[in-house]
Amino acid sequence: MYVNRRTAGALVVALGLALCSARSAFGNTYVFNTAPGATVNSGGTLPVDATVEFITALNQITIRITNLQQETTGTAAQTISAVDFHLQGLNGGALNPTLFSYQGEIGDLHTLFGQPYWENDGLVYNSTGGNVGNQWSIYTNYVGPGSSRGAQIQGGIQLTALNGATNPTELILGPPNGHFIADLYTANSGLIGESPLLRTDTTTYIEYVIHFTPGSGVTSSTVVDSARMSWNNAFNAQTELNLQGTPEPGTWCLILGGLGAFAVRNRIRTRNPRSGQKR
Repeated sequence: MYVNRRTAGALVVALGLALCSARSAFGNTYVFNTAPGATVNSGGTLPVDATVEFITALNQITIRITNLQQETTGTAAQTISAVDFHLQGLNGGALNPTLFSYQGEIGDLHTLFGQPYWENDGLVYNSTGGNVGNQWSIYTNYVGPGSSRGAQIQGGIQLTALNGATNPTELILGPPNGHFIADLYTANSGLIGESPLLRTDTTTYIEYVIHFTPGSGVTSSTVVDSARMSWNNAFNAQTELNLQGTPEPGTWCLILGGLGAFAVRNRIRTRNPRSGQKR
């Protein structure tokens, strides 16, 4: 089917308006990722790959964390242990955040004939009807990068599994790396001993919903302007990275609207060549 430039421009503008309308109806969604080729250093340079999505609403924010990195070292150094974020114009310490709900895949790592493998073991990680306790906690006291549990971004909020326990559990593991048999890993005894672990792959996430005091100032229009992620079973500046943000819906509205306007203008100039000439 042939679509002329004017029609194409109108479609692009309409798509931009649709995105803007969706943004108004459902709040802002912000996605932050590790930079391409990102690494952390824990006794050696290790690749990491992760994404975190923030969805804002009235006195609420939903956080979806995905570890995309296949575990290659056998240690916890490629598991996600904390996410820090900052809400534009707001101070996390004054918002009284509380963890309202959580859900995701959970299980244990075992060894059979020397081969580590993942097993659910009947565990359910869900704030509604789950059978395993949640280890993730919220902190707003500012401690800076590489210190201890507490916000690494000034005025920000930290969500972490490193809550002071000697043997932290529920770190977020990435996809298995077994090619022929599903759920195979290269985990060592230390990582196995930190079971149960949470787990994601390219299509799943661990979700947390945080509530704020009524009248906090957090709304569907609130902007998440920065995010930071920690790996491993202890805080260390060598295993923490600032994440890169991707354009949120409002930005795409402007981009698509601009492209549509350009297409329409170009169509008009094509039909009237003299429109761009001086008289």
